Amino acid sequence: MQKGRGRRGRRKEYKATRNMALATSDRSSGAVAPLVNCQTVLDTFLDTLSSPRTQKAYKQAVTAAMQAMGMQCVADLTLPMLAAYRAGLVVRLDIDREDRLSPSTINLELGAVRSFLHFCRLTGVLPSARI
Repeated sequence: MQKGRGRRGRRKEYKATRNMALATSDRSSGAVAPLVNCQTVLDTFLDTLSSPRTQKAYKQAVTAAMQAMGMQCVADLTLPMLAAYRAGLVVRLDIDREDRLSPSTINLELGAVRSFLHFCRLTGVLPSARI
């Protein structure tokens, strides 16, 4: 660890995986064309995680988020969809709800989605200007 950066200051390095080239870009228009579907991107992302427990938790969280937002592929994602998903989780903090979630569960789910989207940006599946 570098001196003075602390735990949060480290950048995550993704280990090389079998499908790291997930998208290509058209140099003339700058458009990104995904080569694979959402499930393939998710599987590749999960391969970068070392802990089986983290893989299982992140897979459940990201899959639930994609279903809740009605995403067929990562390119379908918009800021209003993400905001609505987050708001839906926050509403479930209410103690009187039957489907109440604890703050740590909500943090886990939002962290998994955040990490997945970061991976998508790094691999070119999601343009950085998009979200």
